[in-house]
Amino acid sequence: MKIDEILSQKRINKEEKKYLSRLIIDKALQLIEKEGKFIEIKNIDTKPKGVKKGKLDIQITTPFNKLEGVNYLVDIWLEGKGKVFSASWSELDNFHIINLKRGDWITILFK
Repeated sequence: MKIDEILSQKRINKEEKKYLSRLIIDKALQLIEKEGKFIEIKNIDTKPKGVKKGKLDIQITTPFNKLEGVNYLVDIWLEGKGKVFSASWSELDNFHIINLKRGDWITILFK
């Protein structure tokens, strides 16, 4: 199934949500690997790696960031809208979707 097909549906099922989330994670990791830089965040003693793409801020937190209870975590924020995606995992094939808000930001991510 293509991303556009999923996004055009009024509701998506659990399987489609997991499929879409995996595509988002893979794209976020690809962008961070290619263009990411370490980011300083106020009041947090860690430096996740992140990248900005248009109106999106994308970042990954890894076990090396030494945040208690966090293995890997990808977060995506849309300027003016807040966090639109968050997923965590210890093994990528078994990830947990924390937050997924469908919208135009997904199209921005894959451009």
